[in-house]
Order: sequence, then C-alpha cells, then structure tokens
Amino acid sequence: MRLLTLFTALLATLAGPTVEAQPDDARPYVVLVSFDGFRADYLDRVSLPAFRRVADAGVRARAMWPSFPSKTFPNHYTIVTGLYPGDHGIVANTFWDPVRGAGFRISDRAASTDGTWYGGEPIWVTAERQGVRAASCFWPGSDAAIGGVRPSTWMPYDESLPNDARVDSVAAWLRRPAASRPHLVTMYVSIVDKTGHEHGPGAAATDSTLREADRILARLLDSLAVSPTAGRVNLVVVADHGMMDVASDRVVDLSRWVSLDGVRTADPGPVLSLWFGADTARRDSAYAALARGLAASGAHARVYRRTETPERWHVRATARAGDLLVAADPGWIVTPTPPKGPVTGGQHGWDPAVAPEMGAIFLAAGPDVRARGTIVPFANVQVYPLLARMLRITPAPRLDGDDRLARAILR
Repeated sequence: MRLLTLFTALLATLAGPTVEAQPDDARPYVVLVSFDGFRADYLDRVSLPAFRRVADAGVRARAMWPSFPSKTFPNHYTIVTGLYPGDHGIVANTFWDPVRGAGFRISDRAASTDGTWYGGEPIWVTAERQGVRAASCFWPGSDAAIGGVRPSTWMPYDESLPNDARVDSVAAWLRRPAASRPHLVTMYVSIVDKTGHEHGPGAAATDSTLREADRILARLLDSLAVSPTAGRVNLVVVADHGMMDVASDRVVDLSRWVSLDGVRTADPGPVLSLWFGADTARRDSAYAALARGLAASGAHARVYRRTETPERWHVRATARAGDLLVAADPGWIVTPTPPKGPVTGGQHGWDPAVAPEMGAIFLAAGPDVRARGTIVPFANVQVYPLLARMLRITPAPRLDGDDRLARAILR
C-alpha cells in the first residue's frame, strides 16, 4: 500500500497540482502501452528509472511468454483478445488463407485494416459494446472495424509520427471532458524492436534505445500526473516478444533438399510456412524430403505437418498456419532459397518454450494493482481478462486466457 501511495503521489507531484475528478466518474481508467520487442531481461541491462518506478509501485513479471509464433501482429492481437493466434486468426505477420484465396501482410493496408481478417473480440470492442469509450494510438488491429466496431478514437498507423507526439495524443484524450473521455487507451511504440532487428539485442545501440524508451515512459507518467484522471489510472506496460541474435552461419536453406518453386511460402525466419494447395502429392513428397534431409544433415530445424505440430502452438486447426511448417532451432533461421545478403542483427518468432529469450516485459501499477514486486512468468493470453476486470466490463465469452493473473495482482 505504501508503494502504491508513493507512486500515486509521485505522479501527482511531477508537474504540479492535479485536476479534481468528476464526482460521477467512478470507473477506473486503463492505459495499455506496448514497447515492441522489449525483452524481459532488458529491464536489468541499463538504468531505466521510469520502468523501475512502475515496477516498484506495482508488479513486474520475470517474463511474459508470447504465443507462437513470437511475432508482432499475432501477439499484439493475442494480448487484447485473450486468444492464441491459431484461434483469433492472425497467425503471423504474413500468411496465406486458402479458404479466402488471399494473403495477409501487415504492410498491406488494405488487408491489415480489413476487419474480416480478425477473429475474436479485442478489448476495445468489448468496451465499446458495453458503453465504455476506448482510444488507440497505433495498437495493431485498432484501425480495422472488427465486428463492425472501432475504438471511439483511433489513428491510422503512421510510423513517422514521433513518440512524443504519441504520448501527447494520449495525454490530450485523457484531458477531455468526462463525458467524452476514453476509459481505455492503448499505445504502441516500435523503437526497441527496430533497433534490435538492426543491431541485435546485445548491441550498445539497443541499450541507447532502451534509455529512450524509458524517457518516453517518463513523459507518459508526467502527463498522467496532471491529467483529470490522476490517481485513477491502472497502467499496464507490455511487449509482444523478445529478441535473439542471428548470423549468416546459422541459416537453414531448404533448397538443399527440395525445390519450392511454385509453392507459397511466408515469413522466412525462425518459422517458415508452406502451402501446396490441392497438390497433396507434392506436399507429401516435400515433407518426406525435408524430414529425411534435415535429420540426416543435422540441420538446426525440423519440418512438421500442421496437424502434427506441438499442441502448445495451437495451430493444428487453422490452414492459415500452412500445410507444412519448418521451425528452426533458437538462433537459427529457415529460408526457402539462399539469403540474398548477409544475415545480421536480431530476430524473433521462435517457440518461447525452447527460446526463453522470446520472453517479453510486463509491468502494472495503479489503484487496483497490489504492490507484489516480481511475479512468476505467465502466458500473454492472461492480459485480456486482466484488462476487462480493471475496466469493470464483462469479458468476451470465448477466451483461451483466464483470470489467474487478475486474481494474483488485483485488489
């Protein structure tokens, strides 16, 4: 209780007096922030005073385990739906849907803003359907009408918008009159992921970006201190996945064993998906050749029929995951043909059960959060039920997550 009081007082004194809350505005506020690619152990790498303030006032997880594959769009959407990617349908950043006869790619605005690609019910849809306003600054999927619903306030994705401007947008929304003020706000920041890809997780440049992320979080905390919502915000800070180093001498080139000309492939990297359409004979031949070749050569990868993938991946029932999946060992990547250039920097996508470096951050603090210190790792499907409980709304009926996290950390 003392830490929570100190946290609330700290927010209130960072930039002067607060504005009196509306007496009839009793529902708590929830601000959910994602720092893409912020690996769990980054919190202990360099001094990050803003992140430390949140952790000291509430809880920090040793890690939050992403869902398979540990990619950006699938896991951001899992966090806000409580469903595994195989159940909500966004199974990768890029994939083919044989039923629709079309592909999804996050860089394709027509696809990524088409709500019919998205299953499940994101938390902002749950909130809006129950009369609770939501606002989103670039959370993946928030610019699509999912089930015909968008947040009351949303922004088309613009990578060039400075992070300070993103924070300032959130601050402005929370300064609105109570009748039009959102009770749920989500915000997305990509800089940690971008630097990790370019330089690798252990680089000095990554440490510098972590400090910049801390400055961004501090700016957000400062804005909450002078908001009409001061002292009533439950702040949740997450990431979608971690990061690992990759290198040119850790590449599994499938063309050594089979030609994939004419075969649809997607997302070369830690996991490669293959679609053969109606050509089941070619699919079976490719499986046999890859299984034999990968095993005989000691290659750092394994091929799976989708229906025989590990149950923990939760992709057996969805054709969007591919007919065959080739999964690389941690730190290795899979390509259908030789890479066109050197392989450097960092990657993510591996199964977190065998690659703990995929673990992401989770921190939470606010009036509903007990100061628990560091908690044990948990799966990211647990976040949606937590958010619903914080917002005092009824969760969607179909969930893979449950209320264990909420019961562990909420008052």
